[in-house]
Amino acid sequence: MVASKSLETPCRRRYNPPAPTIQPRRIATKLSMSAEQDLDDLHDALVSHFTEEYEKFLENAEGRERDLIRLKDAEKQEALAQLKREHADEMKRTIVDLQLQHRTTEAESFARIGRQKDEEREEVVKTLEQQHTEQAKQEAVQYAQMIREIRDEIITKCGKKMGKLLKETQEERDRKNAEDIADLRQQHEAKQAEAVAEIERKKDKEKEEALVQQKHKEKREAAKELKRKHTKDMEQVRINMENCLAEKRAKAVAQVVRKKDKQRKEAMEQLRREHAKDTKASDSLAQVKDAHELDLVANLD
Repeated sequence: MVASKSLETPCRRRYNPPAPTIQPRRIATKLSMSAEQDLDDLHDALVSHFTEEYEKFLENAEGRERDLIRLKDAEKQEALAQLKREHADEMKRTIVDLQLQHRTTEAESFARIGRQKDEEREEVVKTLEQQHTEQAKQEAVQYAQMIREIRDEIITKCGKKMGKLLKETQEERDRKNAEDIADLRQQHEAKQAEAVAEIERKKDKEKEEALVQQKHKEKREAAKELKRKHTKDMEQVRINMENCLAEKRAKAVAQVVRKKDKQRKEAMEQLRREHAKDTKASDSLAQVKDAHELDLVANLD
């Protein structure tokens, strides 16, 4: 019964996969909410899949352990030790495979999301450029048409006024001519001011469009920089994982060496204590022997 409990205890632990060194959320904060949700769903699916595979492995291990319980005591202990070693090796391989698969899947997801964002940005920029070109052409045509209409209207009004002035007296013609000229001048100045305002508005609009293009260019540069930074961060993650594994291996080796040194020191201390006891016993025996010899000499005297 005791052996059965010791066999079943390690297999009933639930496997919790180790958290990655750098959380995906810390890298994906600059991406959209949909991208973060996709990464979370992918991570949950991977954890669920690997947990199911590990539980199947544990069920198989429990079946093998139940078969080993039926063996003899000596064979059972030897088989149990072998099974534990195999189980530890299998656990190490499983953890390494899970970590490699998780890092590979995470890198592919980030690369795919980055490509999608780049394609979307390129499409938006092309659409804005086409709209800007078409709108500029339409505004140029409308502006030319407006200038022609203003010119024709001025010429028509001037012709009508000149016909009326020929039929009136010189004084009336001069007075009306002055009034008409003043009206025409005001109308011309008003239309000229309107045309100048239209030109200013067009210039302002062109400046705004230039600023928009500059912002789009800066966004593209920022996206490229973000992509380069993401590639650099992923490389740093790989280096950190390798360094972490190397550090863990070095710590394990150092722990084994310290344990061996401790055992060796304890053995040497035990030998020194035994040697001290033997030396003390030898000294006591020599003292007894000397005393006995002195007694014999005294008796002979």
